[in-house]
Amino acid sequence: MLTRLMKYDLKKNFRFLCVFMILALFFGVLTRVLRRPDASLVLEIIEGICNGTAISMMFSLMINCFMRTWVSFKASMFGDESYLTHTLPVKRETHYAAKAFTAAISVLLCFTMVLAVIGVTYLTESVWESLKVNVDSLALYFDIPAWTIPVFLFILLFLEFFNIIQIGFTGLIVGHRLHQSKVLWSVLIGFGTYLVTQGITLAGMFLFGLLDSEFMKVFEFVDLSTVKPGTVISLALIGSVFYAGFCIAGFVLNTLLLKKGVNVD
Repeated sequence: MLTRLMKYDLKKNFRFLCVFMILALFFGVLTRVLRRPDASLVLEIIEGICNGTAISMMFSLMINCFMRTWVSFKASMFGDESYLTHTLPVKRETHYAAKAFTAAISVLLCFTMVLAVIGVTYLTESVWESLKVNVDSLALYFDIPAWTIPVFLFILLFLEFFNIIQIGFTGLIVGHRLHQSKVLWSVLIGFGTYLVTQGITLAGMFLFGLLDSEFMKVFEFVDLSTVKPGTVISLALIGSVFYAGFCIAGFVLNTLLLKKGVNVD
């Protein structure tokens, strides 16, 4: 049943998101084709328009990924589809697991598409060589394979995005326990929860900085160019640990809240 619920939600989401994916890729490829050193003024203007459109489509893709996921969750758990949802012989924790896994897959695919469009649009031989030099220097500093750094950064951003979506779920669940202004309270609770998680992350990093003077430079008014590359990676590593913890905690918390019951609109 979990697989069927996920398949239904993914089809509903990507029926809409695929439009932004196709448009972003189309204008990204068009920008790359039109970008020539000997291009005329007209072609440069068209290239600029295509470039701006590709960027707007990438932003729209990620924003709509978040919004469609939250709208679908609200409709299924509290809105027009809630009566069908809660009459199915399926536990609420299964419903939430389907929504959470669907959100994770949606974020993963949309973020991957954004990176693919960026690569198609902007990745040239000179840019690739510059990136390769920087990644190789970081890999040498940490004595790790070079490929682990982009993978690690990808995981960091994915965890951050998934954490934001789950916080939105938390806001919707708690907000709909109230009797008035449910949407407004959902937004406020979600935003407040996000601020709390960010505060906990910063506090954890600050405590770590008390043990490492080099790491503490991030919190001091110093020239950031003096901060070692390893410190930046350590910062990202600590952030990933916190975000992974928030994702697990959010999954457990939201499941427990739903098991206590829901108030449909």
